[in-house]
Amino acid sequence: MRDASSALRGAQLKEHLRQLQKYGDDGFRVMPNGQFRYYGELRPADKLGEMMGRRIVREWDPLTGAKRTWHETLDHAGTVRIVRPQDGPEKIHYHFDQHGTYEGRRP
Repeated sequence: MRDASSALRGAQLKEHLRQLQKYGDDGFRVMPNGQFRYYGELRPADKLGEMMGRRIVREWDPLTGAKRTWHETLDHAGTVRIVRPQDGPEKIHYHFDQHGTYEGRRP
């Protein structure tokens, strides 16, 4: 049984390193639920204004193998102001105010 556990841990480590290399230019966090969240490099905003830039974020659950990816737009204070899931038939943007309060969604 120990060999199977070691093989699983080895596979999980390999997948973690792959996710980190592909999505984790600005690091990663282990979430309280055991999932890993990888943060891509922050790309500066195209226009001057209240938004600092956008980054891609990838979340991976090592227990189930489930992955989800989204884009975050941050203001100059580093607060996430817009979240856009990467998957799905249409691009939906979820907007938040400067305090993190959800304001609604927009296409």
